[in-house]
Formats: sequence, structure tokens, C-alpha cells
Amino acid sequence: RVDCSGNAYAEGGHLLCHDDVIGSRAVSYILYLTDEDWNYEKDGGSIELYQTDKNGEPLSQPVVRINPTRNSLLMFQVVPGKSFHAVQEVYCQNAPRLSISGWFHYANPDTTDNYTKQSSREQQRQGEIMQVVPWFLPGDLYCCEQNNFELTETDIAELCQFIKPEYTKATNAAKLRATFLESSCMVLGEFLQPHFVQALKENIDDTDLGNGHIPKDNAQISTEWHLMGPPHKQRFLVLNDNVHPSRNAWAQLCHYFKSVAFRNFIASLTGVRIQANARATVRRFRPGLDYSVAYGQNEPARLDLTYCILGGGKERENDDSFDLWKDGEVGGFSALYDTEDDNDENPDVYHNDDDQNNATALLSLPPENNALAVVLRDPGYLRFVKFLSRKAPGSRIDLDIVAEIHPEDMPEPDPHDPLPSHDTHCSTDNHDNHVSDDIRFYTPAGLLGAGHDDDSDEQFSEENSEKEND
Repeated sequence: RVDCSGNAYAEGGHLLCHDDVIGSRAVSYILYLTDEDWNYEKDGGSIELYQTDKNGEPLSQPVVRINPTRNSLLMFQVVPGKSFHAVQEVYCQNAPRLSISGWFHYANPDTTDNYTKQSSREQQRQGEIMQVVPWFLPGDLYCCEQNNFELTETDIAELCQFIKPEYTKATNAAKLRATFLESSCMVLGEFLQPHFVQALKENIDDTDLGNGHIPKDNAQISTEWHLMGPPHKQRFLVLNDNVHPSRNAWAQLCHYFKSVAFRNFIASLTGVRIQANARATVRRFRPGLDYSVAYGQNEPARLDLTYCILGGGKERENDDSFDLWKDGEVGGFSALYDTEDDNDENPDVYHNDDDQNNATALLSLPPENNALAVVLRDPGYLRFVKFLSRKAPGSRIDLDIVAEIHPEDMPEPDPHDPLPSHDTHCSTDNHDNHVSDDIRFYTPAGLLGAGHDDDSDEQFSEENSEKEND
């Protein structure tokens, strides 16, 4: 058996790292039909090959790039833990990257059972998600006890050192809490004080990144930022844990967010208390290089807190770069998926794009400058950040916190509602829920329709797409 398909990658087309191991695939082949003068150094679209470590996972950066030269035939054996490759983002604006590709299959599919179990697709599905660990400062939360959601004067004074004072007002918090009980997702815009936002941006150097620049693999790796992989699951820079708050504003932000006052603040807005355990990372997604893929097994319900700063833009609506981020044209948005909808069809049958997009996108949040996204996530849902194109105005930098929820505040899943509901200690009186134009509440349909095409589905598992679909 031989599979065969034609592929056209327009500008921005790419494919993330994977090993092609599905079913009885034995040998991959690609016949290139590109323009005669195609050169990946200016046009992109190369095949990137990855070495693997002792655990069979690919290293974070490619070791070689192969130019898609016209009328050349590339072939390689499909081997789990060995045949990792990716398609570099296409830069060429004037012509697509054309190819014919497919697989030669083993004559006896039964011999490949162990191969499939070791594939990158199975590594994504069965991979362990990093566990929550003590991160927040220890201390008991008074918020939510006996319907008491008001912050103390001490809490407010501490919070107003860095966040917008309007968010600490009890009347505003009550309105937000009542609406969050229904939506389970909100975005707090213009969240930090301007002086703190400026300090965060001063720690971002986007020289030669974004706005069409062709990125270098080691861009912005430094003594403070290290590269996180493996690339079939994720690739982005991470702020080192040993960076002192006095040296870096992002480390200082972590210090503020760790406080008991901030945990009380989140409880006052959501009606959900969070424990001291969390999974917290300062991530930097570089244009033309970085992303994360939804992977791993189910974990309990979590409260996701993601504060984001966008490089390359001055402000919000008054800057042209805002529309690029908002429309999803350059990637960098985050999405939430239901793993139960990742149906297993016959892996030996060729599928087109629509057939392969089996996972259901529940939420899709555009990146927003100086905004805190709060999502109550039910078990069985995984997240990713879409590959960030080199045409993005700059990097996406965020402090991403996955927080453990107090046992008494765990959500009760509703099979008829794709987002969880939670029964906390608060009462939901009717309010005029308009607090500020900087605050947005999202429903699943509203999020999915917020300027993003269904192509966000492709990143649930890059193995769900054929090797070179656009």
C-alpha cells in the first residue's frame, strides 16, 4: 500500500515536530515541486530534522535543514523515537511550497504494534503533565468563608502596588463573581499599573524578532532565559527560577502573584479558593519559533491564571499591531480542547484536513496586552498556544499559573454544558454586571468565533494531520 497526496503551503504554512509513526507506515517520501530558485534561508519551508535523547524524545532545536529543491525526492524510514521532523514556516509571498508526499506501508501491519505505542502521538497522549507543587506563599484564605468576599485594607494596599485599583473594589468584585459563576472564563484588561507594565516591557528585547524577521534558533536564549522542550510537545523560553525580583520585573511579578493577598483577590473575583500548590511558568513565545501542543493525561479541575504582555506594540486599539494579535492571523492565541473528542479512526486510512480535525475546540482566547485571563477548567480539557508566526509584531510573554482548587470549591461538571459550573459559598444576586470596558466574559461559542478559523484544531496533535497539510 502507498498513500499519496498533493500539498501546497502558502506563506505562514508550517508543521510542528512529529515522527510520522501511525499504523503501518514504513517509509515517508516527499517529491518537491517548488520554484527552481527556492532557498529556505529566504523562502522557508525546509524539512527540519531532530536528534533524540536517551528517552527517545527530540532535542529542542533541529540539527539540519533540508532545502525543498525542485524535482528532488526525500525519503526516510519511519521509526518511533528517531524520525522526528518538522516543516519550517514558509516565508515566500509569491509562490506556494508545492509537493507530493505520502508513505509506503509495511506489508504486514501486525508487526508495527509496538511502533505505534512508542510514537510521538502516543507520547503526547500518555505524557505526564508536570505536577502542581508548592508555589504560592503559605497562609489561610479568609475569602469565601461565611460569604465574606471583601478584601482587607492590608490586602488592598498590597494589591494596589501593582494592579488597577478598580479591581479591588467590593462592588466590582461582586459583579464579576456573579458573572464568572455562569461563564467560568473572563479576561481582565489593563490589569497592571502602567509603571509596572513599562518595567515588564523593558525586560523584553525583540531585536531581530517579529515583523517578518527570519528568526535564529538561539534567539534571546541567555543566562536568565532557557529553552524548554521537547518540540513535539512544546518549545518556548522559560525564565529561570533563580532570577532575583530585583533584577527582573517578571520575577518581581511572580513575587506579587505568590502572595496571600493575590489569592484572596482571585477568590473574591471568582468565588473559588486556590491552594498553595500550582504549576507556574514565565514563558516567552518567540515569533517564527515557539508554541505549545495540547498533551498529557487528564488532571483534576484547575483554575488557570495567565497574565500576558505582547511585544512590538505600543498600546492597544490605537496601535496597528493590536489587530494582528486580535484576529489570530499571526498565531499566539491559546485554546482549550476536550480530549474525549480525540476519536481514534483507522490510522492506516488517508484522511484530509477536515477528517483529521477530530478534537473539538472549546475556547480560543486571543492574546491581549496587559490582561489577565482566568479560566475554570474541568477535568479532561487540555490547552495549547498556537505557533507564533514570524510576522507577529513581537514576542508573547506570559506568567502562566495552573492553580490547585480548594476541595470544597471544585466544579461539578454538567454534561450539557461544555464549561464547568461551580457551587461555591457565594450567592448569585442579580447585578448590573457591567464593570469596565476592559473586562470581557466569554462563552465557548463567543470564543471560538472571535476571529479564529477552525485551523486552530490542527495543533491539538500535529500527528492528527497528514505530514504536509497546510
